[in-house]
Amino acid sequence: IYEHSDSAGIAVLQDPRLLQKLVKDAKSNNLSGLGLSNESHGPVKHVVMINKGKKTKEDILAMVEGMDVEIHMLSEMLDEVDDDALDAVMPQL
Repeated sequence: IYEHSDSAGIAVLQDPRLLQKLVKDAKSNNLSGLGLSNESHGPVKHVVMINKGKKTKEDILAMVEGMDVEIHMLSEMLDEVDDDALDAVMPQL
Protein backbone atom coordinates (compact mmCIF):
# COMPACT_ATOMS: atom_id res chain seq x y z
CA ILE A 1 0.00 0.00 0.00
CA TYR A 2 2.73 2.49 0.96
CA GLU A 3 4.63 2.26 -2.30
CA HIS A 4 1.50 3.39 -4.19
CA SER A 5 0.65 6.22 -1.80
CA ASP A 6 1.67 9.86 -1.74
CA SER A 7 2.44 9.99 1.98
CA ALA A 8 5.77 11.83 1.61
CA GLY A 9 7.93 9.74 3.92
CA ILE A 10 5.38 9.38 6.73
CA ALA A 11 3.72 6.20 7.95
CA VAL A 12 1.04 5.97 10.65
CA LEU A 13 0.96 2.76 12.70
CA GLN A 14 -1.67 1.61 15.19
CA ASP A 15 0.73 0.20 17.77
CA PRO A 16 4.26 -1.21 18.26
CA ARG A 17 3.41 -4.75 17.13
CA LEU A 18 3.41 -3.83 13.44
CA LEU A 19 6.45 -1.60 13.95
CA GLN A 20 8.32 -4.53 15.48
CA LYS A 21 7.44 -6.76 12.49
CA LEU A 22 8.52 -4.08 10.01
CA VAL A 23 11.81 -3.53 11.84
CA LYS A 24 12.55 -7.27 11.92
CA ASP A 25 11.80 -7.66 8.21
CA ALA A 26 13.76 -4.54 7.22
CA LYS A 27 16.82 -5.64 9.21
CA SER A 28 16.77 -9.19 7.89
CA ASN A 29 16.44 -7.95 4.28
CA ASN A 30 18.79 -4.93 4.68
CA LEU A 31 16.04 -2.43 3.78
CA SER A 32 15.89 1.23 4.73
CA GLY A 33 12.88 3.11 6.05
CA LEU A 34 11.35 0.01 7.65
CA GLY A 35 11.15 -1.47 4.17
CA LEU A 36 8.48 1.06 3.22
CA SER A 37 9.33 3.23 0.24
CA ASN A 38 7.73 4.85 -2.78
CA GLU A 39 9.08 6.33 -6.01
CA SER A 40 8.00 9.90 -5.27
CA HIS A 41 9.35 10.27 -1.74
CA GLY A 42 11.75 7.40 -1.06
CA PRO A 43 11.87 5.48 2.22
CA VAL A 44 9.81 6.30 5.29
CA LYS A 45 11.56 8.82 7.54
CA HIS A 46 8.81 9.50 10.11
CA VAL A 47 6.44 7.13 11.87
CA VAL A 48 3.45 8.38 13.84
CA MET A 49 2.38 5.87 16.49
CA ILE A 50 -1.32 6.06 17.36
CA ASN A 51 -0.69 4.34 20.68
CA LYS A 52 2.19 2.74 22.57
CA GLY A 53 0.46 -0.50 23.49
CA LYS A 54 2.27 -1.98 26.48
CA LYS A 55 5.61 -0.46 25.46
CA THR A 56 7.23 2.70 26.74
CA LYS A 57 8.36 5.39 24.35
CA GLU A 58 11.94 4.38 25.15
CA ASP A 59 11.16 0.76 24.14
CA ILE A 60 9.73 1.97 20.85
CA LEU A 61 12.69 4.26 20.15
CA ALA A 62 15.08 1.38 20.89
CA MET A 63 13.30 -0.75 18.25
CA VAL A 64 14.25 1.67 15.46
CA GLU A 65 17.73 2.59 16.68
CA GLY A 66 20.08 2.88 13.72
CA MET A 67 17.26 2.67 11.17
CA ASP A 68 17.15 6.37 10.14
CA VAL A 69 13.49 6.65 11.19
CA GLU A 70 12.00 9.17 13.62
CA ILE A 71 9.16 8.08 15.91
CA HIS A 72 6.41 10.50 16.86
CA MET A 73 3.68 9.70 19.40
CA LEU A 74 0.27 11.01 18.35
CA SER A 75 -0.65 11.89 21.94
CA GLU A 76 2.49 14.02 22.32
CA MET A 77 1.86 15.71 18.99
CA LEU A 78 -1.66 16.65 20.08
CA ASP A 79 -0.38 17.92 23.43
CA GLU A 80 1.88 20.34 21.57
CA VAL A 81 -0.94 21.82 19.49
CA ASP A 82 -2.30 25.16 20.64
CA ASP A 83 -5.93 24.79 21.82
CA ASP A 84 -7.12 27.63 19.56
CA ALA A 85 -5.48 26.04 16.52
CA LEU A 86 -7.02 22.68 17.40
CA ASP A 87 -10.49 24.25 17.80
CA ALA A 88 -10.12 25.82 14.34
CA VAL A 89 -9.69 22.44 12.67
CA MET A 90 -11.80 20.36 15.08
CA PRO A 91 -14.67 22.52 16.37
CA GLN A 92 -16.39 21.42 19.56
CA LEU A 93 -19.39 19.26 18.83
